[in-house]
Amino acid sequence: MRKFSFVLLLFVCFAATAQQARQATTPKLSPLTRHYLQQVRKTQQGEKIPGYIYNKRPDGKVYLSALIKVSDAEVAAEGLKDLGAFVGTKAGKIWTVKVPMENVVPFTKLDGISYIQLDEPVKKDLNVARKTTRVDSAQAGYGLPKGYSGEGVVVGVIDFGFDYNHPTFYDTTGAGYRIKTVWEMNSTGTPPTGYSYGKEITDTNAIKAALTDNAVQTHGSGTAGMAAGSGFGGPGNKYRGMAYAADIALVGVRRDSIGGQWMEGSFSDFLDGVAYIFNYAHSVGKPAVVNISWGSQSG
Repeated sequence: MRKFSFVLLLFVCFAATAQQARQATTPKLSPLTRHYLQQVRKTQQGEKIPGYIYNKRPDGKVYLSALIKVSDAEVAAEGLKDLGAFVGTKAGKIWTVKVPMENVVPFTKLDGISYIQLDEPVKKDLNVARKTTRVDSAQAGYGLPKGYSGEGVVVGVIDFGFDYNHPTFYDTTGAGYRIKTVWEMNSTGTPPTGYSYGKEITDTNAIKAALTDNAVQTHGSGTAGMAAGSGFGGPGNKYRGMAYAADIALVGVRRDSIGGQWMEGSFSDFLDGVAYIFNYAHSVGKPAVVNISWGSQSG
């Protein structure tokens, strides 16, 4: 009898330990994921809950996207397969997955996963950038002797894909054109003084007539608009940039195809562009600041 009781006790302890281990592997859920589960209980089956990313695949099924952190890759992969989920990128323990909408609840209980985060929608937030960085306070002169708009300053942008006729490059009334000089490094023509390549354009009508430095890119318009766009053409000043009344100098970097590989600018080009912008600013007696929205691992 004692032997039986001892074995029974061992079994109970083992079962409790196994249960605790199972509970320890239950995935933690992001706040948005927990919110989804709460809303699922209040909605009808198959009803989409607003605020989440849904994907409809060729098989007609609707899937939700998520990021997961796996604790046991083999167990997680098997569980996801059983639910009909698709695994995308595997960056170490972080995986991207797409899970059938009808299986999201069991998905949140899978073994082998330590954390689940249903995708959060992304959206354009440029309209709140000035508020977040307190630039709106500087523009309004809050706690300052006056408001600052960039007037009297040259903002230079080294990039490519500038739309020279974009409304935001005019002043806030739409009457005054603020792009004062352009150096298209990849074009042929008359280069700036002291340089032997590219084309400089300083006449307002000629800049407008040129339309753009690169007809297949738009990145430059975005960065220049954030730095110095007036917001003209949009609703009020909602999409106004930082120095919205500054003069603008643009440098379109070179983009060459060599052996089938596109080469987009270089440090030498950037240094030439910076020197060009400051030389122009000096020539008109104004201070300058330069934006270079490019990335590199060089220090």
